[in-house]
Amino acid sequence: MSIEPTGALRQPRESHRAVLLADGRVLVAGGEELEQELDHAELYDPTTGTWTPTARMSRARLRHTLTALPDGGAVIVGGHDDTGTFPGEVDVFDPQTARWSVGLPIEDERVNHAALWHPSGRVVVLGGRSERGIMQFVDLWVAESGAWEQGPDMSLERFDVVPALLPDGRILVTGGRSHDGAKAEVDLLDLAAGTCTPLPPLPGTRRYHQLTVLTDGRVMLSGGWDDRPNEAQSSCFLLNGDTWAWEPTGAHASTRCDHSVVALSGGRALATGGFTAEEPTARLVELWEPETEAWRVLEPLRFGRIYHTATVLGDGSVLVAGGGSEQNSGHAVGPCERIRV
Repeated sequence: MSIEPTGALRQPRESHRAVLLADGRVLVAGGEELEQELDHAELYDPTTGTWTPTARMSRARLRHTLTALPDGGAVIVGGHDDTGTFPGEVDVFDPQTARWSVGLPIEDERVNHAALWHPSGRVVVLGGRSERGIMQFVDLWVAESGAWEQGPDMSLERFDVVPALLPDGRILVTGGRSHDGAKAEVDLLDLAAGTCTPLPPLPGTRRYHQLTVLTDGRVMLSGGWDDRPNEAQSSCFLLNGDTWAWEPTGAHASTRCDHSVVALSGGRALATGGFTAEEPTARLVELWEPETEAWRVLEPLRFGRIYHTATVLGDGSVLVAGGGSEQNSGHAVGPCERIRV
């Protein structure tokens, strides 16, 4: 296992979004630095370890989503800009020109929503909040036409939900927040049937947690913040696909939230950064292994990070980019790191 420095972001940032494109590059877009929302985006080339700026987005974006598309591009939905406006229009990235074009607006502009690609050819946008309140809606952006469709509503209004696409095409929606704080509710969305089915709840309220589909098909819930008893959690759970119950697995070495967990080959998972009991911007790196169902502490990051991104590259290594760091006076960091396990 090794952690190596790689090319620094041209624009230090935190609370940005990152996706792996079909050509193997990583696209990073939006976020903030020094409380200033950013309209910058850049591309990481894993063969050279360098970043190249793209054309600017149509506007600055924070608390937005960025979703990779099968054609090699990506789409940004929602967020707010540097004036506090919630833009409804989407930004669509063309990897051939490295430019952005403006697409049709979503009916209800929003922030703090979630989005994921669905094999039916649509980007699924879940929940969020706007100036009009918290949303229960699920909206579908059709990649071929750029038009919007309505999906089945979630069981309740919430934002900061954490979804996962299951191997059978259904979508698991977990936790998040609503009017009365963090939620434990779990929904199962079936786009083909147009249904939302409530499932057994999480083992406690959860926000700022991670939900990861492992390469063996299992789903892991990791860490997060529980409003009752109002503290970060170290506990982790695996979803039983037969009963939909959450079964305990090995806990993190420390409580952590706003961290990142990515799936690695062989059913493993890698956790980086976030907020822990010991560090407000953690350097902690852990590897979960299915043989032991336990987390193993690895070499720490060079920079503690929160609100960062971790992206699995084509060779299986993990690119850790951006984030705020106490080692940088709480400001966003530019230096990136590449983890090989």
